[in-house]
Amino acid sequence: QEQKREKVKLTKEEFHESTQTHHTQEKQAVETFIRTERKIGRNEQVTVKNVLTGENKSMKYKQAIPLLEQGKWIVVED
Repeated sequence: QEQKREKVKLTKEEFHESTQTHHTQEKQAVETFIRTERKIGRNEQVTVKNVLTGENKSMKYKQAIPLLEQGKWIVVED
């Protein structure tokens, strides 16, 4: 079975307009993200402190994420 393809005919103006809109979409401004704190790697050792009891724990950052999300723990700078 042969599949017939529809032929699309564009005038020069239509082709020029379609390529112009495509090029203008590519030239969007890139937003730069400026980090205020240093980036912590997932496997990096960090010390977290419980703000209520003052207890300190040393663990990998990926294990500390659930504690930090609770809001009762903070990362302590060494």
